[in-house]
Amino acid sequence: MILERNPFPMEKNNKQFRTSIGGQALIEGILMRGPEKQAIVVRSPEGLVTKVEELTLIKDKYPILGWPIIRGAVTFLDSMVRGVKALMFSADYYPDDENTQPSKLDQWLEAHIPAEKLQSVLVWVSVILSLGLTLLLFMLLPTFIAGLFHARHAAVHNLIEGAVKIAIFLGYLILCSRQKDVRRVFCYHGAEHKTIFCYEAGLPLTVEAIRAQYLENGCDGFLAIGGGSPMDAAKAAAARVAKPNTPIGKMAGMMKVMTKVAPIVAVPTTSGTGSEVTMGAVISDHDERHKYAIMDPNLVPKYAVLDPKLTVSMPKFVTATTGIDALTHAVESYVTWAYNNNASNRNAEEAVVKIFRNLKRAYEDGNDLEAREAMLIASYKAGLAFNHTGVGYVHAIAHAMGGIYNTAHGLANAVIMPIVLEDYGTAVHPQLAHLAEITGVKTTGSDAEKANAFIAAIRQMNREMGLPTGFDFIEQKDFPQIIKWALAEGNGTYPVPVIYNEARMRHVLNRIVLEA
Repeated sequence: MILERNPFPMEKNNKQFRTSIGGQALIEGILMRGPEKQAIVVRSPEGLVTKVEELTLIKDKYPILGWPIIRGAVTFLDSMVRGVKALMFSADYYPDDENTQPSKLDQWLEAHIPAEKLQSVLVWVSVILSLGLTLLLFMLLPTFIAGLFHARHAAVHNLIEGAVKIAIFLGYLILCSRQKDVRRVFCYHGAEHKTIFCYEAGLPLTVEAIRAQYLENGCDGFLAIGGGSPMDAAKAAAARVAKPNTPIGKMAGMMKVMTKVAPIVAVPTTSGTGSEVTMGAVISDHDERHKYAIMDPNLVPKYAVLDPKLTVSMPKFVTATTGIDALTHAVESYVTWAYNNNASNRNAEEAVVKIFRNLKRAYEDGNDLEAREAMLIASYKAGLAFNHTGVGYVHAIAHAMGGIYNTAHGLANAVIMPIVLEDYGTAVHPQLAHLAEITGVKTTGSDAEKANAFIAAIRQMNREMGLPTGFDFIEQKDFPQIIKWALAEGNGTYPVPVIYNEARMRHVLNRIVLEA
């Protein structure tokens, strides 16, 4: 959840506030457009990609196009062109299926038309086809079909035409929804509206805004539906309601809430964070570019609803990164030197086995409900495990990096975990050797051989799901801040198997960069 200062005053009566912003869902992202600028945010395997552009309207260049009636058609056409360009931009950052080969037409176009000109051609072809298809399907075809019935009365004719339009529209939606790329767009549909509503209400997407809404509407509890961010947001807002005089930043660390909070019901739609069963909430302070964790037993949700059908719409990238996040929870819990008991170890082992058996299945076929259910349970079990033991330096580094670079948490864990486990060395070989045995990765040989095989299996899993081996965007100038935050979190909060110093942490960061 994002924590930032509210740029808008909290006014109950905000009826005079108006804005002229709009939005559009994209493949793994959204487009937001205002009077002067438009911004695109797209989730890629390497993290978030942003693009901000100044808007130059054609009617400003040709004033006649701003006249009544004309300007409506011009604005509509301009919106379609910009929307198609944004969709094409987002598509460029989503990894293609490895088995997909470009068609002969694609090859011919790329060979004979320059890239920039080709994009312009494709945009206008898409717009023209869209307009033509709209005219044909929703205007001409219904009129033609209704005419076949030779209705004597205009009312009957109109009724038939209306029924045909509804049937065509519903059929159109069903066919579109079955397209893979369209379904990925649907995953982000609504995000733009949420942004607009919060802006118009003078409410940023913050913990304090949620708290204000809770108090203003006399709520009795929190219902968190989504991934880790909404669940952590509900926990943090519940903590602020329970302790109104304590800023959320003052609750960072262990046992800083110490007050009963309102009931929280968690409904995860991803399989990774385990937040539906943990006492932790991770907060992002964008002013300080820093992530920190609040840990308190009072923040454990009262109920968790695990429904695999709610996870089938997860795109492949989200499936992969959240699944590796759950694996990191289980593995880091298993290799800690303190607080482990039979229950936490059993939960961690079950989670690791389920992830090794089902993550790739869920990644390859999002509609595999058996695999989706297994991943939900694995995430839940991993949450139970690390809720008891804590995690380690993988999470400490990922939190520090995420605050500075806004790197997706699961993606950061996927890159960092193999490197940190290798760096731990012999301190974790017995635990990793046992995980190698129960997953079937390697059942013979020394502990060192089995441990290395287990780490290699994690790397292989990452590669098969298109995840990177390192990050080349980490800058040396940010190393001191990352090291400071990671050491403070890891050494101060977690029972890590090896105590890091600044030099060792720097060595790990260098490996993360070099392996990109």
